[in-house]
Amino acid sequence: MSAAVQEATPKEIAAALHEQFPVADLHIDTLLSHELLGYDMLRRHQNKVPFAPLLFHADLPRAREAGLNIWGLGLVTWPMGDPIRLFKHIERELLYMNRVCAQYPEEIYVITDKASLADGVAKNRVGCFAGIEGAHAISGNLDRLRRSYDLGMRYFTMAHFSCNEACACAKGWGAKTRTNEGLTPFGRTLLDTLHKMSIVVDLSHINKKGFMECCERSDRPVMVSHTGLSGVFPSWRNIDDEQVEAVAKNGGVIGVIFGPQFLNGALFNCTIDDLVDHMLHVIRIAGADHVAYGSDTDGWLATMPKGFRGIEDLPLITQRLLERGVAVDDVKKIMGGNVERLLNEILA
Repeated sequence: MSAAVQEATPKEIAAALHEQFPVADLHIDTLLSHELLGYDMLRRHQNKVPFAPLLFHADLPRAREAGLNIWGLGLVTWPMGDPIRLFKHIERELLYMNRVCAQYPEEIYVITDKASLADGVAKNRVGCFAGIEGAHAISGNLDRLRRSYDLGMRYFTMAHFSCNEACACAKGWGAKTRTNEGLTPFGRTLLDTLHKMSIVVDLSHINKKGFMECCERSDRPVMVSHTGLSGVFPSWRNIDDEQVEAVAKNGGVIGVIFGPQFLNGALFNCTIDDLVDHMLHVIRIAGADHVAYGSDTDGWLATMPKGFRGIEDLPLITQRLLERGVAVDDVKKIMGGNVERLLNEILA
């Protein structure tokens, strides 16, 4: 970065960083919006309601505006019902993502391996990094995992809001009766298979015992795509310092969620500073190499922090990190460098 930029204001530096360096958000639920509502991720949207609740946070035009290079896209299906029908939701979301990328290949693509990632970052395209949210989606069937991989899925969240054949969730369907359970035998097989297939393992939503077992069993980095930090604000949804240290020990990355209910508990009195507090906590515990953006936008969160409308405002987070004294080189890691490094370590 030039000396002129170094002397600029934090706002100007943040804008320059988003133009010049990779930007990543580990978890955005835009594909769920398409599956439920027919949401068009190619068209610009706007959430005009105060505090930007629920939806209308992300689309390709605003991803381009924010300089987003790695767009973590969650794949969601229901926890109960016919397994074949439930998996069809995942297939439809992946097929839609592939159609979008085929329609505008110069702007957006599916991240499948290190080579595609390097090419996409070099050409400043938006890369779709898609992941299944919860092992219930495959219902104990590894053929469904392989089918998802063939369609472009490259990360896998072990649990969502229900316990499943692999593990127990932190909160949700079945959690109270499986609080002290770690991975099941199928869960261990699944974890090992994910590593062999070069799929990133995501530990959002899983209970603590399963979380720690995954970290101990994994010889490759894991991630937590969207979470808060209990050391800043205690919540069932947030991870504690021991979990932060476990992720850092194996070289992983923690994406900080943007939902006020998990940042300070105040739906209508949460600021970007409250969000940055969680990122700074990860830095204090584990260092700047292990924190990232993991917004959970388009994920039906009740509100967003004041002033944050959607992913076009990611530079505001970057700006506030700079204003809070985080070094430029560390900010580059947080806004995208750490995720890029993680993918280069794991993807084929």
